[in-house]
Amino acid sequence: QKLPIRSVRDRLKPRTTALYRGLLDGHLRPTLGSKRLDEISPATVRAWHSRLDTGPTRRAHAYSLLRTILNTAVADDVIPANPCRLRGAGQSRRVKEIRPATLSELDELAGGMPGRLRLIVLLAAWCGLRFGELVELRRKDIDTKEGVLRVRRAVTWAGRWMRRADS
Repeated sequence: QKLPIRSVRDRLKPRTTALYRGLLDGHLRPTLGSKRLDEISPATVRAWHSRLDTGPTRRAHAYSLLRTILNTAVADDVIPANPCRLRGAGQSRRVKEIRPATLSELDELAGGMPGRLRLIVLLAAWCGLRFGELVELRRKDIDTKEGVLRVRRAVTWAGRWMRRADS
């Protein structure tokens, strides 16, 4: 059997499906797509991984997807063992140290925004909300009596389209 055309899992979110499709088409198929699963050896995986021309996070994602595909092949008795044996290859380290804005920097940043966007900056900073969560907030999500903000929806982008998700 060759690397599957369909995703390796059922019921994936559209963004995950788009990520897997990009990894399959851009990084797995060009080198490994013509090989039968039993032809992929640990040496083949090492050579493929060493030649991946991409950033550390995408490289880790590509390796993790390959490992998942081959784990499924092992579980289905298609191959006897998974040839993905590179320690730490499915993980990436943060390249840049993230430094949170100081209170004065946050105040300056929010103050420099158009009035209609100031609250978004403050909510992102103080509540740790993602952009997709911020843009889906509604007035009914804010309970001023209890001091509670409810995040019930979010929007995600997968390729060129977006999808709203209710939680």
